[in-house]
Amino acid sequence: MAKEAPPVRLDDALDRVGFGRSQIEILIVCSAIMMTIVTETMGMSIILPAAKCDLKLGSADQGLLQGATFLGIVMVSYVCGYLSDTRGRRKIMMYSLYATSVCALASSVANSTVLLLVLRLLAGICISAPSATVFAYLGEFCPPVKRSQIISFGSVWGMLAMVYVALFGWWVLSYNWVREISTEYSFKPWRLLFLVYNLPGLLSAIALSWLPESPKFYYSAGQTGKALAVLKHCYRRNKGTDIGFLVEKLEPESIQTAQKKGIFASLWSQTVPLLKWPMVLYFSAVCLQQISAFAAYGGLGLWYPELMNQLTNAETELTVCAAVEESFAKKNLMNSTTTEVCSSVIHQSTFIYLMIMGLFGTCCALLSALLLGKFNPKMLGRVNFLLAAISGILLQFTSNRYLIIALFCCEIILAGYCMVLINMCSVAIFPTQVRAMAVSLSLMMARLSSFTFSSIVGFVMEENCAATFYMFSSILAIGVLLSFLLPK
Repeated sequence: MAKEAPPVRLDDALDRVGFGRSQIEILIVCSAIMMTIVTETMGMSIILPAAKCDLKLGSADQGLLQGATFLGIVMVSYVCGYLSDTRGRRKIMMYSLYATSVCALASSVANSTVLLLVLRLLAGICISAPSATVFAYLGEFCPPVKRSQIISFGSVWGMLAMVYVALFGWWVLSYNWVREISTEYSFKPWRLLFLVYNLPGLLSAIALSWLPESPKFYYSAGQTGKALAVLKHCYRRNKGTDIGFLVEKLEPESIQTAQKKGIFASLWSQTVPLLKWPMVLYFSAVCLQQISAFAAYGGLGLWYPELMNQLTNAETELTVCAAVEESFAKKNLMNSTTTEVCSSVIHQSTFIYLMIMGLFGTCCALLSALLLGKFNPKMLGRVNFLLAAISGILLQFTSNRYLIIALFCCEIILAGYCMVLINMCSVAIFPTQVRAMAVSLSLMMARLSSFTFSSIVGFVMEENCAATFYMFSSILAIGVLLSFLLPK
């Protein structure tokens, strides 16, 4: 009688599955999801200027609509982390992406500021689940040695999404057709952009129907048989046969009991492990790092096209702050002497600057993906935080247009990519049963930081431009120090 093979740890089983066709398919779908997260949030920076005359949007209205998606993400991140950890990664992402598509369709026909505000808030609520879950889902199919590198390759598409937003925005808004539906409603190109920007999300939702659930989710829920079935499926996709996969049984893990409790008790049970030492230290450090990264990425990033336009409109080469002061002086003079006429024309330079930033971010993400084969994400995050902080300081002392663009891209993109590296650290640090919750809560802090800083940047910059950039550099420097609190 043949001796029964001993149980195998999940990570060892993933090493035997290897990396191949199955992981590549999952990587492609997760890349599209990462694109959707960016297009749903950053796409509003293109849509709102084009829609402001039709919807009679003031500056305050645009700021509120811009932040509504981020606010929606913040509102339900906690619950989304719980659902992902207790109900399954794939199912929650798929349903959320379909709901996001419905919100995009409804947004394209919204004809009032209040209705559009509600719909963008709902879109943020829907996209919150994929934004927190996609990193865990992708990483849990990969062998441990390749996990960080694969997540980094997936995040490249998050950077390419900025190019997608700019390129399709430029193309669609180059047309001036109007489809009159009624006397009070007409369909214009800016409405079509809601659907174009949501397309990656709709396609990825459909694709998720054919992908398996995370084996780590099943494993942590005590369903080792289902976890083993997923691993065999992945091996079969990679090798074309079941022969050679010698894992017959997985070493069991403690059974997740959160699903058998009430929702509030279950939410609390998901949170308690994060409040115990040393997890509370790591969790606090991760949250504060996300706040640091998103303060610069979201807070300053949303102002990047406007600041570059002010530099472009300057008659001579000026530093960023000199151009800002000149722009504010001209605006105050015009407001006192002329009546403002609504214009929804977006200058070509806005699209070009966004594409430059997206391409720069793509190159950085590819380089980081290659470096992750030799360095850990904590070390790369430390370097990114430091370089972003230094770039913000150097911006005060140059008037060369090309150098300013390069420094802006370094500060904003490197800060934004720190978010990806922090999520990689989270995937490695936190146990499976609370991993999505930890990522969700840290991203909730990050989105709230982005919403807050993007709201105050205009006011602070008008009062003291130099102090604004020093503030962001100081916040990024704190991110460097916090990295020393994370485990090896």
